[in-house]
Amino acid sequence: MHPTRSTTEQDRFSLKASFRQLLKRAGGQEAAELVTRGRHQTLNRYGNPKEEDCHAPIDVIADLEREIGDPIVTKHLADMSGYMLVKKIAVEADANLLVHISALAGETGEAVQAAVEAYADGTDTDEELENIVKQATDAEHAAASMRIAAQAKLDARKNITRIRGSVA
Repeated sequence: MHPTRSTTEQDRFSLKASFRQLLKRAGGQEAAELVTRGRHQTLNRYGNPKEEDCHAPIDVIADLEREIGDPIVTKHLADMSGYMLVKKIAVEADANLLVHISALAGETGEAVQAAVEAYADGTDTDEELENIVKQATDAEHAAASMRIAAQAKLDARKNITRIRGSVA
């Protein structure tokens, strides 16, 4: 008997599907075996929907996502919890925040303009919606880089060294 779980069967199947996508992007289970601790048969089981209680450990996911440079499963987990990931960019501690503010304003303006144009005639097309998504994503990235630049400046002033990959 399983304890009450907050994830549904469909959630767990979708996680297996995202792991299969990760394996495919990593070159298949045999190629993935070379960059993580799992044997190719075990890696296959992690993505097999018939293996309901066999899921990939987080370190295996981390190895494979880092190998391909795309957090496929992590993005899926974030989405399941109502979050989305934004890729961080390297920013110098002495970065000029005005450059980041200007970029954010420009990208936000483009996102708003795309939305206004899409709805100017009272309808929206798939292409217009795709453009809104693209422009909004660009604005999110600009906001994230501004946040990282401000945090880097603050950390430098406080003489704080960040652990690789962390952002407060």
